Amino acid sequence: MTGDGFVAKQKRLAQEVCTCHEAEATV
Repeated sequence: MTGDGFVAKQKRLAQEVCTCHEAEATV
């Protein structure tokens, strides 16, 4: 397992959580 792939996955996951949190805050 490459470190880059793991970092990219974590970043994308963090982004999804962040956008989801923002959506909840605006509603």
